Amino acid sequence: MQRVFVLLAVAAALGVAQASFPYCRCIDYTAASASVQITQTNVQSVNGTLVVEFLVTPVNAANTVCGDILSTYGIEKIQFDSSIVCDRSVSSFIGGVKTSLTTVEKPSPSEAYIPVRFNPNLAPGASVTITIIGRGACANFDTLFHSVGGVYKWAVFNWKSPNKTLCCPSGQGSVIPPPPPSPP
Repeated sequence: MQRVFVLLAVAAALGVAQASFPYCRCIDYTAASASVQITQTNVQSVNGTLVVEFLVTPVNAANTVCGDILSTYGIEKIQFDSSIVCDRSVSSFIGGVKTSLTTVEKPSPSEAYIPVRFNPNLAPGASVTITIIGRGACANFDTLFHSVGGVYKWAVFNWKSPNKTLCCPSGQGSVIPPPPPSPP
């Protein structure tokens, strides 16, 4: 436990804003250090609306700084990089339940991210599905996730450890293309 507090103090000292996603300094930038794996499982585009599903699955990240912090304090939120044009065009759901925020957050006039906030009572170690819906200008995967060629970026934040919320690992994944249309 002493190791976690020392690491938290070091991490707090590094909590300076960054110019690129996740727009803050993270304790660790190795996705394997997270106590979760984030995988895009489904994408559908229907009538100007893009629906993207991610599966968040617990993994063993013991003996890593972030693995220890996340297993001790839990996940507060997962952020996905997004485009500034997506303000007021995004909805997010955890396990089919709408999250409290339905827009993007903007750390600056040219940067944005989609915050998916977790309930602190979410059972630790449970797999959950995150659904993100983009409308209008954000009904395109690359626009919604501020990506090039279907690469999405994410960051995991712990549930308020002793002093503050910390950015743990960040990572990225590639979009799984939708299945081709059924033949007539």
